[in-house]
Amino acid sequence: ASKQVANMLDGELAILRRYSREEIKQAIMKRACTPEKNRADFVSILYRLGEWDTGFHEAEQAKSGFPDERSLDFFTGLYWLKREDHRRALTDFQRCEKGPNPNGAVLNNIGAIYLCLDQPDQALVYLNRALELHSNYMDALANKKLLQSRNIKTDQIKFTWRELRPIMISYTE
Repeated sequence: ASKQVANMLDGELAILRRYSREEIKQAIMKRACTPEKNRADFVSILYRLGEWDTGFHEAEQAKSGFPDERSLDFFTGLYWLKREDHRRALTDFQRCEKGPNPNGAVLNNIGAIYLCLDQPDQALVYLNRALELHSNYMDALANKKLLQSRNIKTDQIKFTWRELRPIMISYTE
């Protein structure tokens, strides 16, 4: 299954690389979604293309126009994770968490950051909340299992790099 996912992601990148960033942005902005949803999706594509700085600046600019769009906080949190600045990432994810709908990826990432910061009690609270939303959430399950270990290495911690679908597909390892 993981090989099929890797092939799918490679195919996605190959298609995205056929178009300029401006073509992608124009196509996304034409959709019948809210402007803030379109901006968040454009940032997501920039990140997938490895354009982290460009995506971050796009998200920051969009946040000034759409301060209540929690997806933008999610994406700026991912940027700080990529830069291994856990405190800044935590701030953005916590702001994202304040939105009206619980977000499993945000809850997992907050729990994972608390694992990195060696705060296992806080980590457990957020990982349990993520698992209440999605009982089969593999990243949160793996992170919760790490809590049983005395020596957690940061490269073992699972962060979620995309927003979750409303209904998750169950996979096995």
